[in-house]
Amino acid sequence: MTPHISLSRCTKALSSYVLTDAADLDLEKVSRYSSDEEAFRQLWLTFFDHIAIESRKNPGLQMQLIPKRYWADTPEYSRFC
Repeated sequence: MTPHISLSRCTKALSSYVLTDAADLDLEKVSRYSSDEEAFRQLWLTFFDHIAIESRKNPGLQMQLIPKRYWADTPEYSRFC
């Protein structure tokens, strides 16, 4: 027996999402960053480097605490990839 779902509730939930076909998606364009994104990445790396306490730097522990699948998307870990 399937659970009863009210139509108005379902319509409201589905209105935020759009299903699309990604077969024609150009992965090369998606993987490049805009100039604004690059500027913010550099700004974040500068901030990250300046607030770090040199004697407490432990890249091995940092890499252990963040799942590897996120490293490429995290500016401070992309240096390790």
